[in-house]
Amino acid sequence: MKRFLASTAIVTMALMTASFVATPVAQAAENVVITSKAAPLTQFTPQPSKNTQIGYRAWSDLLGDIILFMGPSTRQNWKAPERELGSRISRTHNSPYRMEGNKVLYPYMRGNIKTAIEEYVVELEGIGNRIDIPAMPRNEQLAYWINLHNALVINIVAENYPGPQRKPENIKPVEGSDLTLHDAKVITIDGVPLSLRDIRERIVYPNWSSPDVPMAFYLGDASSPSLSNVAYLPSELGTQLKANAEEYVNSLRGIDDGKVSRVFHDVAPWYFPDLNADLDAYFQRRMREEVFREYSNKGYRGVNRYDNTVNDITAGWGERGRQRLSVSSDIDGFAFGKEVQQFFVDRAEKIERLRKEPWFKRGTVTIIDIETEDTGEVK
Repeated sequence: MKRFLASTAIVTMALMTASFVATPVAQAAENVVITSKAAPLTQFTPQPSKNTQIGYRAWSDLLGDIILFMGPSTRQNWKAPERELGSRISRTHNSPYRMEGNKVLYPYMRGNIKTAIEEYVVELEGIGNRIDIPAMPRNEQLAYWINLHNALVINIVAENYPGPQRKPENIKPVEGSDLTLHDAKVITIDGVPLSLRDIRERIVYPNWSSPDVPMAFYLGDASSPSLSNVAYLPSELGTQLKANAEEYVNSLRGIDDGKVSRVFHDVAPWYFPDLNADLDAYFQRRMREEVFREYSNKGYRGVNRYDNTVNDITAGWGERGRQRLSVSSDIDGFAFGKEVQQFFVDRAEKIERLRKEPWFKRGTVTIIDIETEDTGEVK
């Protein structure tokens, strides 16, 4: 297994102001294949009997260093930045989703930040091999698996950035293996080699029934559910899962013109077995009123387009999306190229648009993290 070394501070807020092969079992709509369930890993079936707790402050601090918070979607397609005169290539996001979902600042990570992330993954792996994870309280277990999964994705993508064709899903993280990002065995817990897909589909999905749960898993690409900019905490888990799910179902990444993200189809065997009816019920609970009305008027129309390029501010162009200045001890010195500067201009415009939205003013969704108390157990 490759080591995806990682470490501490990145771009400050000042810069931000401007395993299993699925088999078809049912055809839900044209070009939509609902896959069968993978066999659960019963070794990790929750059997709570101890009050073991894990702290995630260090992970929250790291996430704060590497994530550009984007806020909720305005459900507006953003035009691609204008290309420089004489150039046919746009070296930043030209996706309509480029103003949606938190962005990981992969191109601006220096060696020390990568080392810190790698060390944190190793620490989480060690915890999983020292303590009895299935014996912890259920919320503790779920927070552990989500945080571990998302840390692994960040770690692997950072080490292999931006991935073949700038697509993280094509990364082959284990030397000598052709298995790609989601199927390679990238960690061992309690003697069991696990892939990212194993964590999701063979441990978490069979044991937690809330449809909010799969919306917490970060997949590394632009159409993924958003990566939370703080760690998932057992005491606030229900609130955090709900907020991340609401961001996704109310975004164009989640639903656009009656077409829903392939993420919903991928998790359908566990959470939406009666696809249309179950999605309708879930969307009615999590969508804003005007978004659900739009979806209901269109009706279910199949699978939405999926942007599988890496979800950073340069769409994987990295060095070519900026102009280098100098190197300091902690922060990678740079000047933004024209197209990346435009990204921040558009982000500022988006925030202004949000402030004018009645639903945003009412506080249906907030762009500021608020401390909450949520002690309920996630089902």
